[in-house]
Amino acid sequence: LTALIGFADLLKVGHSQGMDEDALEILAVIEKQGHRMTAMIEDLLALAMVGTLERPDKPVDADEVVNGVLLELGDQLVSSGVMVQVGFLPELRASETLLAQMFQNLIVNAVRYAGTNGNPIEVGGEQEGTRVRFYVRDHGPGIPAEERSRIFEAFFRGATGKNIAGTGVGLASVQKIARFYGGKAWVEETPGGGSTFWVEMAEA
Repeated sequence: LTALIGFADLLKVGHSQGMDEDALEILAVIEKQGHRMTAMIEDLLALAMVGTLERPDKPVDADEVVNGVLLELGDQLVSSGVMVQVGFLPELRASETLLAQMFQNLIVNAVRYAGTNGNPIEVGGEQEGTRVRFYVRDHGPGIPAEERSRIFEAFFRGATGKNIAGTGVGLASVQKIARFYGGKAWVEETPGGGSTFWVEMAEA
């Protein structure tokens, strides 16, 4: 796939003057589908990896994890004009890699589906005994009630996602990570409009 995308880009950059509009459009489709397939493979590999990592001996600083994710997504956040507000995030003995994947999937999802109306995306959490909960809240169009029970199924794309880039695997990965740590993921309607994704995990 990397070679396919690279050669398509090489043709577009180095030989575009000798191509008509149809040929250039075909090259654009090759690149777009190549990137889509690459993203899907990476997401599926990440989904398959969940459950193979042991808990660390010490709690992981979730605030540090989220800051790392936001740094990685910097260009995407700037180009979309989205501001992310980070509140209290409890520590948890969980894989830093899986936590980063979880937050990245939820934040990217919020940017894609609800990051165009100027409202911030809110990230936070709470702790109740040995149960830790994290949330990512947006103020976008929300998810139809009839789709909320299926939103964590792999490859499911709801009505709001038909024209938005994505593989349909990200939320399935979030659910698998939550279940691996003895919890679950779910979505609620944000008061005033939008979606709040919750992930609950057990401390040990």
